[in-house]
Amino acid sequence: MPDGERLARLLRGGFWRNFLVKYQETGDAYRRMLRLSERLHDALARRPDDPRLATAREDLWRGQSNDAYWHGVFGGCYLPHLRREVGSALLAAERQLDDAVGAKELIWARDDVDGDGCAEVRVRTRELCVTLRPEAGGTVTELAFRPRDLDIAGVFTRRREMYHGRVKESAAAASAGEVTTIHGAPRSKEEGLADLLDYDLFRRASLLDGVFGPGAVPDPLSPWASALATMGERPMPGGIVDRCGEVELALGPTDLDGLPLAVEKRIRIGADGAGLRASYRLAWRGDEAFDGTWAVQLNLALTAGDAPGRYYRLPGSPSLGSRGRLDRETGLVLVDEWIGCEVEIAWSGAGGAGWAPIETVSLSEAGFERIYQGAAVLVSWPLALPSGSSWQCELRIVPRSIPRSA
Repeated sequence: MPDGERLARLLRGGFWRNFLVKYQETGDAYRRMLRLSERLHDALARRPDDPRLATAREDLWRGQSNDAYWHGVFGGCYLPHLRREVGSALLAAERQLDDAVGAKELIWARDDVDGDGCAEVRVRTRELCVTLRPEAGGTVTELAFRPRDLDIAGVFTRRREMYHGRVKESAAAASAGEVTTIHGAPRSKEEGLADLLDYDLFRRASLLDGVFGPGAVPDPLSPWASALATMGERPMPGGIVDRCGEVELALGPTDLDGLPLAVEKRIRIGADGAGLRASYRLAWRGDEAFDGTWAVQLNLALTAGDAPGRYYRLPGSPSLGSRGRLDRETGLVLVDEWIGCEVEIAWSGAGGAGWAPIETVSLSEAGFERIYQGAAVLVSWPLALPSGSSWQCELRIVPRSIPRSA
């Protein structure tokens, strides 16, 4: 095109792969898809007539549906049902492939699985696929329950978007009674969306940790601004112990900024179907005794919030889109009857737990809209540490199959 170079300056746009950097969740899915495609291609080259591999290839193709990998003039990667379908298809393809090649009951690898220059640890058992990030505080960004092809850690982070300023403009125009025209800001599909414009300090992973003051009751959704110190996404030194039927990622000790408190973290995944276990050891090195609160945040995604059959197994069955708190308890269960899965969270000692919905505001053809992304659960324990003492706790996450609702 003769005038192409002159006209190009009139076009706004960017490189598509920038979406994979800004939205780490889609970047993870994209690179998982590429690695799975390579494995499947090699298997088909050796056994082109295996029907299980043919089924896996069809699942892989479903997992390559592009709408969930980016965000444009429609909801895109902000829509959890799109991301979930892509993730489920990739999990189904991987499961079929593992069955076809006779994979071991417990497989792990340490590699840069997402292209960020840091090594992650990925563990596969018959029931779970787990991605652990030693270079990001030992957090978990994949916790896939293979019997239901569901990644219960597939939560979307609340990020600032260019159009969020227009959400407030839309709310102001509506309150002033201004006439809506095609030249104005897109309309909001409900009131109060501007109040949801909050942004996450860290990626919405699980096993995010921090220490708070004595008697603190941190907000389960956004606790970290009020913390004395956080593990956050700091690198943690460590190694992997491969026992018979179990993999353990041992991390630390790591000193918290501004506090003489050393944190050790161990994450265990076994082939026995016992889920994921995380244990902590805190060593206080201060001259005076320390009183405070230790908290661990889990960010979990089932299939909906305020919908039939999605609830916490508590009196009154509060929905997964609700807010609430338990004091001096040892466990909590999230239930999704529609997909046929429950997730038990159990912890040692009599701690407390608060929960809240994770909601984003995004732009689609219909305007600005609230989208439920998952549930934030914050488990906390009181700390009373004399000088030179230590304290330990353990937390388990165990997904299970349950009958699907009719």
